[in-house]
Amino acid sequence: MDYERTEEEQIAALKRWWSDNGNALIIGIALALTAIFGWQAWQQKVMDTKLEASSLYQQILDAASVQTTEAKEKNAATIRLLGEKLKAEYESTEYAKFAALFMAKAAVDLNELEIAEKELRWVLTHSPDAPTMAVVNGRLARVLIGQSKLDEALTLVSGDVSNAFKPMYLEIKGDIALAKGDRAAARDSYEKAKSLLSGEERNRILLEMKLSDVADIEGV
Repeated sequence: MDYERTEEEQIAALKRWWSDNGNALIIGIALALTAIFGWQAWQQKVMDTKLEASSLYQQILDAASVQTTEAKEKNAATIRLLGEKLKAEYESTEYAKFAALFMAKAAVDLNELEIAEKELRWVLTHSPDAPTMAVVNGRLARVLIGQSKLDEALTLVSGDVSNAFKPMYLEIKGDIALAKGDRAAARDSYEKAKSLLSGEERNRILLEMKLSDVADIEGV
């Protein structure tokens, strides 16, 4: 008898607890499930976005890999079309930044320097990491040199940069100095850049050619 009474009391207590807390428990479980499925859906969306952006970027790589003179304009148009789609629909991805870099290169190949400048500046306004920013600043400086915007170009390569990019920046400074007619400063920058490169690097050969050209000009 005492056992039955105890069991009835326990059931009654459970009923009271459920009456007081049941709705909150159901809501809590529902929220937890919603959070789990919402997180999974978000992860799937992120994955789908990366895959779609990657597919478009691969098409840009395919177009850029064709180097024939006859296909240059057609490929540039393809790269621009795909790049604009990546920038518009997948702006937050790294693929969009890389696409803009390819768009800039294609524009340079066609001597469309204003377009190249616009694309490179687009990358700079989208929070690139430090190595990417260093590369973009260097490329943008070269584009600005081509437009005779020498002071702007010099500003871009005058800041602090990691050792990996110092030879490139010094070479560009030399190009700017030479464009300004300062051959001594150009030679000094080229020599400093050369001293930072190993004997096997391709850029070292280019710097040696530039130093030779400066010496020939000075000897005239």
